[in-house]
Amino acid sequence: MNTLMIFVALYLLISVALGLYAARRVKTASDYANAGRSLPLPVVIATVFATWFGSETVLGIPARFAEHGLVGVVEDPFGASLCLIFVGLFFARRLYRMNLLTIGDYYKQRYNRPVEIMVSLALGLVLVTGVLSLYRSTHLTFRNHESLARLQENGRFALELMTREIREAGLTPCGSPLTANLLVSRGATPTAWWADTAAGFLRGGEGSSQGVIPAGNTAGDYAANTDSLLLLRTANAEDALTTVLTHDVAAQTLTLRVPAPIRARDIVVLCDDRSSALWQVNTASANPATLTYAATGLNCGTAMGRVDAQCQSAVDKTCGAGALVAPWDPGLWYVGNNGSGQRSLYRAEVIQPAAGAASPALITRGVEKVPGVYDLQIDYLTRDRANGGALAAQWEKAHVLAAKWADPTLEVAAVRITLTLQGEPLPGANAPGIQRQFRTLVALRNREP
Repeated sequence: MNTLMIFVALYLLISVALGLYAARRVKTASDYANAGRSLPLPVVIATVFATWFGSETVLGIPARFAEHGLVGVVEDPFGASLCLIFVGLFFARRLYRMNLLTIGDYYKQRYNRPVEIMVSLALGLVLVTGVLSLYRSTHLTFRNHESLARLQENGRFALELMTREIREAGLTPCGSPLTANLLVSRGATPTAWWADTAAGFLRGGEGSSQGVIPAGNTAGDYAANTDSLLLLRTANAEDALTTVLTHDVAAQTLTLRVPAPIRARDIVVLCDDRSSALWQVNTASANPATLTYAATGLNCGTAMGRVDAQCQSAVDKTCGAGALVAPWDPGLWYVGNNGSGQRSLYRAEVIQPAAGAASPALITRGVEKVPGVYDLQIDYLTRDRANGGALAAQWEKAHVLAAKWADPTLEVAAVRITLTLQGEPLPGANAPGIQRQFRTLVALRNREP
């Protein structure tokens, strides 16, 4: 038995003992109702105080004041307190002299028995109404606090998810720059958003989803007039990284130390301490643990050393033992409409089509991450590398940097995220759900030039 249970048991025992002791002195209704008018003044004050200050006073009134201001608490406690004072000044002495136990006794003495019954019933209805009102107020207060706690939790979680990925944008497990992107589009077809590293590893959209997710009202659709953030990165989980034993350039085969959780047509990064390459897996085998690549599918070539933005000037490379293979995990953070008529924070991800699909092309889908997010606004602070790394004088929106995300002389030094979260409307409350804003600053360090 823990300490709390011991104190609860002692409290119950003491309460029962006091009740049994007091019951021996109760002979009449007056003894039960007001202790035979024998209580001292401090005890009377304590009983009135205990009756007055309950859960509604402690929890309900502060919440009502926070929601409606001073107008919301005019009735209670200010109005009710004045009533106590006026009753004490003008009525208490006369009622005490009449030797009454209840308000109904007054009407019986002043009028008759039927009037007493009607007044007692009316007072009972008023009391029941007050109890129901108190229950409703306490229930709404509880739901209000519960909704606020959920908003706080969701807000912190959303900022944590975005902050981690922002800091990882453009980085590889080996810390080396991406020198060979084999996923650039050949011909007039633009490179897919999740592979277009030449346009920048971090790109913002002001009031748009950057053409990745359509706007609409169905689940997962982009919510208009909110910002978005596109991040190109590798998966950072340790169990997602795989070590290379040998690299056979002629056979275009990588032999791995252990089988990797990678399938054919997955997008991966191969890196060592000097360079990295982005490419699509051709075949994957568990026994032996190998990955192959070829100039088919999405790959524009097979050179793992270096290619230019048009997949030309190819330089092949043999990666030594200890090189790493990691899945490519790009994402677009945006606010979208969910299936319940509200909004949520989504992350657009790239997945393979289902088995037997008519087209082998990779699919972009929005995945709901945090519910209740109604707005996302993002500002950017840049650093001018051509001017000794000087920081810009002010924060900028995405449209100012529209053509500068991949500018080698200008880099994003920090990102300021502002999320607006809104709780669901409370049942019975004629008001929208609670709304709160959450803001954080994310500094980008150790960026590759």
